[in-house]
Amino acid sequence: MELHRQSKGFDAIGLVQSSGLGNAFAMNAGSLLSACPTEIHDIAEIGPKRYRHTYVHGLPGQTQHVLNQMPRAELGLGDVIGFWVCESTELSDDYRKFIGTFSELWTASEYCKEILEQLGKPVTVIPHCVTSVKWRPVANPVFTFLTMADYHSRIVRKNPFGVVEAFKKAFGKSQDVRLVIKLRNMPAAFRGMFMREADNYNIDVIDEDLNMTNLDQLWLQSDCFVSMHKAEGFGLNMLEAMSYGKLVIGTGYSGNMDFMNTENSFPINYKMIDCDDEFYSGQWAMPDMDHTIELMRKAVEDNLEMRKKAFETALEFSPLKTLKAVMKAIDV
Repeated sequence: MELHRQSKGFDAIGLVQSSGLGNAFAMNAGSLLSACPTEIHDIAEIGPKRYRHTYVHGLPGQTQHVLNQMPRAELGLGDVIGFWVCESTELSDDYRKFIGTFSELWTASEYCKEILEQLGKPVTVIPHCVTSVKWRPVANPVFTFLTMADYHSRIVRKNPFGVVEAFKKAFGKSQDVRLVIKLRNMPAAFRGMFMREADNYNIDVIDEDLNMTNLDQLWLQSDCFVSMHKAEGFGLNMLEAMSYGKLVIGTGYSGNMDFMNTENSFPINYKMIDCDDEFYSGQWAMPDMDHTIELMRKAVEDNLEMRKKAFETALEFSPLKTLKAVMKAIDV
């Protein structure tokens, strides 16, 4: 590894748009920009290479698209860093096909690091962060659970229907508690399924993109975020909830366990199962339904101390934490 890379600069390539992948690229590219000369490229249209080193943030399969626009010989003038995450215990063929392009990998969590080390390249954890903390006490008239589901993030892995089932079993048709389901990129057939699940229950379905002001209001009007995921590379939504001082119920497995524990949140018990989505191989977690129901009922009680600890945790995962990790990784 070449030392003092900050003196030679980076071309940072990634998705420049509002999305999970795009937001994560913005965090890390912003840290690179603060640490050393950096040229930011949209992966959709990569411009001429300007600096010696290269940072590529995306899915392994997108590597070919990068190589089509910026040949390996040009990339190879310096170090080539890939930022990858993973969401099951076995890596797909794309990981092994393109790992030779990179001199090292960065990733978001210790969970991902352990799995990616199978590829034989150095792996460094660069944690995601919340860009601001926003805890403002709000007295919601009805205790509100919130869950989110983006179709592009794989419905089986995110498991939002599990949250719906747990809510119904925990509270039935009570009007004293509410569940809000925020959908994104959802095909009509899936939207219809969520609407039918919500029928005759105190469940609201939001099926539209929200601007930052409306998304902020959505967080403020919730009391507890629930994620019955089977695996997360990091789990930024859960950390985002903590930054609002909200309770978090989340599967006690994978990337989110870098910031969740029994003092600041409610980790759900689970068992390991074979991946039940053809997109993945290996294993991931199946959250325990009965335990989730128990935790949802517990969350309705007064949990001010846990909210405070959740908020304190979010404060630790600041842009400065990400910047320090990036600076250490590039030898600043």
